[in-house]
Amino acid sequence: MSRKKIKTKAPIEVDGLRIRSGENTENIKKLKRKQRDDGVLYRSVLDSLSDIMAIINNEGTIVNVNKAWKLFAKENNAPEDVYKGVGLNYLEVLRNVSDKESDIAQQCLSGIQAIIKGIRPSFEMEYTCHSSTEKRWFLVRALPLYKSKCEIIISYIDITDLKKTEYIVRESEATYRTLYIDQPSMYFTLDCKGKIISANQFGAYNLGYKIKELIGQNILKVFHKKDHQNILEQFNNCMENLNQVYRAECRKVRKDGSVLWVEEFLRAIPAHDGSVNILVVCHDITEHIQARENLKSAFSVITKLKNQLQQENIYLQKEIEINRHYGEIYGRSNGIKEVLRRVDQVAQTDTSVLLLGETGTGKELIAEAIHRHSLRKNRIMVKVNCAALPPSIIESELFGREKGAYTGALTKGIGRFELADESTLFLDEIGELPLELQSKLLRIIEEGEFERLGSSKTIRVNVRIITATNQDLSKAVEIGNFREDLYYRLNVFPISIPPLRDRSVDIPQLVWAFVNEFNKSMGKRVESISKKSMDELQRYSWPGNIRELRNVIERAMIICEGKILKVDLPGIPDSILHKSQKLIDVERNHILKILRKTEGRVYGKNGAAEILGLKPTTLYSRMNRLGIKRPRNSNDI
Repeated sequence: MSRKKIKTKAPIEVDGLRIRSGENTENIKKLKRKQRDDGVLYRSVLDSLSDIMAIINNEGTIVNVNKAWKLFAKENNAPEDVYKGVGLNYLEVLRNVSDKESDIAQQCLSGIQAIIKGIRPSFEMEYTCHSSTEKRWFLVRALPLYKSKCEIIISYIDITDLKKTEYIVRESEATYRTLYIDQPSMYFTLDCKGKIISANQFGAYNLGYKIKELIGQNILKVFHKKDHQNILEQFNNCMENLNQVYRAECRKVRKDGSVLWVEEFLRAIPAHDGSVNILVVCHDITEHIQARENLKSAFSVITKLKNQLQQENIYLQKEIEINRHYGEIYGRSNGIKEVLRRVDQVAQTDTSVLLLGETGTGKELIAEAIHRHSLRKNRIMVKVNCAALPPSIIESELFGREKGAYTGALTKGIGRFELADESTLFLDEIGELPLELQSKLLRIIEEGEFERLGSSKTIRVNVRIITATNQDLSKAVEIGNFREDLYYRLNVFPISIPPLRDRSVDIPQLVWAFVNEFNKSMGKRVESISKKSMDELQRYSWPGNIRELRNVIERAMIICEGKILKVDLPGIPDSILHKSQKLIDVERNHILKILRKTEGRVYGKNGAAEILGLKPTTLYSRMNRLGIKRPRNSNDI
C-alpha cells in the first residue's frame, strides 16, 4: 500500500517563534504568553515613571497613559474622559489645559504635529499650564516609540520647583546688584591676592576714581600708609576664617590726596571658579571721628572741671544729691541727713525696716522714700494704719476673708497682704496691732504665707514690710503687750527720725515748702515772712512736729491778706511748754550724766542700763529718741 505524501506549508516566524501549519498549538500558546508578559512589563515600566506619560498614534489619538497622567487629572478635577485618556484626541486635550494667554501651547502642538508628519525626529520645550492650585511648569519631550513608526511617546517632567528656584535666584541677584551698585555704601570685591576685581559706582565716586581705574589695582592703593598693616592683618584673617566678619576703622586716600575715615567690614565669599574672594564694605565715618575727637577734648575739660568742683564743693554736692533724690523731704540738718543716708543703705534690699519717731515727724514720707528707691518701685505701696482700724475687722483687712467668714461678710475680700504681693506694705502704728494677730504677722515675715479668714487654703506672698511706731516697743515687750520674737523680726533695720525741735535749722525750708504749696492751692501770693515770725517758729518746741507746723502755716495763710506772712504760734501756756521742755532736758541730761560716770559703758554690771534700771535695748531706744549717740570715751560726752 503506497503512503500518501502530505504537503506542508512553509513555516512562518512570529516574534522569534517558527510556526508550521498543522503543528501543535503549544508554540502559539508560548507566543501569546510572551505577548502578555511583554504587555505587563510594558505597563509596569510605564506606570512606575513619575513623569506624566502619554502615547499617541499618527492620527493624534491617545492610545495609552500611565498612572501619573491619571493622578494629575484626578488632582485637578479633570473630566472622566480626560482621566482615562485613551481614545481622546491629544491635541484637543492639550488645547483645553494649556495657558491660553501664551503661544507656548501652539508651539508645542506644532512640534508634535511635525513629528507625526515625519518632518522632525523629536521635540522638546518648556510648557505652562494651570492646575487647580497654581501655575505649573513642565518640560515636554516627544519622540517616536522605539521600533514603532506609528506611535509617539510624550512625557511631561514637572519643573515647577526648578522654575521657582530660578525666580528666587534672579530676585536675589537683582537684590544683590541693587545693594552692590546703587546703595550709598562703598563696595569692593578683591581676589585672593588683594587686587580689586569689582567696585560699585558710589565707592569709586567717593574716592574720586572711575570704576575702570580701580579694577586691577591693589586695595592698599586707596588706604593710608599708616593703616596698611591693619588692612593686611584683616585680609589674612578673612582668608583663614571664611565664616567670620572682620571690622576695622581706617583711613582711605582719595585720588586728590584728601583723607576720609571709614568703618570697614571684610568677609570671604566663594567665587564661581572655586577660589575665595573678599567682599569689602565701607561706610564714611569722617564726621563721626571728628565728633568723637571733639567729645574727647570736651570730656577732658569736663573731667578737669569736675575734679575741681568736687574738691571745692563737696558739701554743696551732698546737698544737691539729697534734694534730687528726696524732693518731698526737706532739710539740711545732720539728723535728717543721717536718716536719708540710712534710707539709701536699706532701700535696695528686702530687709524689714522699723521707723521710730514721735507723731508727725514724717514716718510715712520716709517709708514712701524707701519704697520709691527700692526694686519694688513699679508697684504701688500699700498702707495700713493699725490704730485706725477697729480690732474686730483688722484681721480681715490685713489677711482677707472668705464669703460668710463672719456675720456681715457677704462677699469675698482680698486683704492688704495680697494687694501688696511683690510690693511694699507699710504698717503704721504697729504697736497698736492686737496681740492675737502678731503671731500671724510673724508667720508671714518668716514663711511668706497665711490663710484668709474663714479659709484653710494657704496663700503665699512676697511682701517687703516697713513698720512705724511712736511707742517704745521694747517696753511693750517687757509688759507683754508685744511679742518679743516679732519685735526682733521688725527691728532688723531701725531708723530713728528726729523730732522737729531737734532740727530747727530745717524749719525755714519746711515753712517755705508749705507756703508755696498753699500759694498754689489758695491762689495767694505770699512772697516773704517776717523775721520775727521765723524766729518764733524756730524757738517753738513743736510737740506735734512737722504735722503741727503745716497746720500752723495753713492757718496763717488763710488769714493772710497781703504778700507778707505773719504767723501766730499755738496758744499753749508758756508754763506747759517750759515744763515739757524741761522734762526732756532733765531726761537727756540725766542719761548723759550716767554715761559719763560709766565712761560710755551701757551693758554689764555697773553699766548705764543697770544704774538706770532699764534693759540695754530700752536704753538704746530712749537714747535714739533723745538724739544721744553712744560715746566712745568720756571726752565725747
